[in-house]
Amino acid sequence: MKKIFHLILLTLLITACTQENIPTNTCNYTVLLKKEYFVNNNEFLASDSAKVTLKIANEIYERYTDSMLTANFTTIKSGTALVTIDYPNFCIVKYKITLPDESSLSSQINLLPKEGEFAAILKGELQTTGGKTITEPLNIIVTPADSIKNYVSGQNIYDIYIENFSRSTIKSASGSYNITLPATSNGTKYIINADGFMQNGTAYEFNCDTITLFSGKTTVKNLIYK
Repeated sequence: MKKIFHLILLTLLITACTQENIPTNTCNYTVLLKKEYFVNNNEFLASDSAKVTLKIANEIYERYTDSMLTANFTTIKSGTALVTIDYPNFCIVKYKITLPDESSLSSQINLLPKEGEFAAILKGELQTTGGKTITEPLNIIVTPADSIKNYVSGQNIYDIYIENFSRSTIKSASGSYNITLPATSNGTKYIINADGFMQNGTAYEFNCDTITLFSGKTTVKNLIYK
């Protein structure tokens, strides 16, 4: 118990000293990318380094992540920062963060693959309840059901934007559809919907449904109209 207490006390002292050593009107900021969350086999096919850019007022700071996928910004100008994270084949992430004077903050970013073998594929056919293929060119609408905040965590963060993680619309062709979407290896939920149509005086509608997609996998979902 004494060892644990001493360890906690040492940690607090180090933190206090670190805070005291930060010059006025500056701060420290760390960005950590969590690769095992969204990539099959916990590996990257793309470059092992992501570019992290901070824009604070008229100042621009750039860092590339190290082997631990961490970018450290030390003694930078405090204030409101626009953060941009760019990693090949993955969705660009942007957000704003307030960095107070003489503070040390960190954020964790769970990137989403936008293309290549790590992305998810959703495809299927448009059919009636009787199994007849619908060849009408209809809009298929896919919207993330998961909160965007699931992928960016830390203090003082707001206005989060993740490229391609928004409502997507494609048009079916010859009775089928195929769309590539960001997803994690733990599963990312989407709401799928489609336009209704009239045929021979009969109205056909598709009831929206929720589906879970997985990184690096193809999910087949036939849309059954009633």
